[in-house]
Amino acid sequence: MNIDNRPTMAEKTAHAVGLVCSVGVLLTAALYFAKLLPENVDGFFIMEPLLSVLMCSQGIRLWRRSRVTAVFSFAAALFIAVVTLIMLFSDRSA
Repeated sequence: MNIDNRPTMAEKTAHAVGLVCSVGVLLTAALYFAKLLPENVDGFFIMEPLLSVLMCSQGIRLWRRSRVTAVFSFAAALFIAVVTLIMLFSDRSA
């Protein structure tokens, strides 16, 4: 938030991206638990990148209020992204 307590364009965009990612995660989780996803689709590989983007948007929104929390959100997003990439490129046949 800037001096007049109005959100900046970056904060508005981050909020919109966060809402879209939240809806995507919720829909994917509901489809996964209802067993409506096709068998060759792993719901976690859809949800994890969305969670990473969600954490980045949260970090952008929190940057002016609490930089420590924002940095933690960015670190969590980076950790989720790295773990997702490791799982994606690891050998699953073993």
